[in-house]
Amino acid sequence: MIIFPYQATTIDIPCGIDVARARLVELIRPSPSLGESLRLTAGVTEAGPPFQGSFDGERFKIHRVIGYGNSFLPILRGSLRHTAGGPKLEVRFGLHILVVLFFVAWYALLLPSAWRGLTASPAPRALTSTDIIFLVFPVFMLVLGFIPEANIALRRLRAGIESA
Repeated sequence: MIIFPYQATTIDIPCGIDVARARLVELIRPSPSLGESLRLTAGVTEAGPPFQGSFDGERFKIHRVIGYGNSFLPILRGSLRHTAGGPKLEVRFGLHILVVLFFVAWYALLLPSAWRGLTASPAPRALTSTDIIFLVFPVFMLVLGFIPEANIALRRLRAGIESA
């Protein structure tokens, strides 16, 4: 399954809602304070729960714990819902706000310039290979950085919830 930013998915939970809550608590370690996170950046350990963030018993905001840097690491926001068909975990995959702001700034600076070049009077110019690289490179980074991590996070979350 290819997961894109801001896509939502639902996980059917085969156990009761109280068991699902307990399993979610086991999967999530608390976020470190700012001081702790500055000290831990070089020595992040993947031992322990696979996710880090917060869970209040109904809603959560988490991300996967990794031992390397990835600005495109998905942030999972979701909620535990009790429906007529049984409990469900609704999850939405998102990007860190700074990554979103980077994309907005990148294209806000790039697109007007490219558009002026394409529509210049009297002689419009074609897009150069540099223009195309600047247009495509951020999307390429997103595809390589976000989609694999989102799939890993979904598999680990599903396995942790469905485990017996």
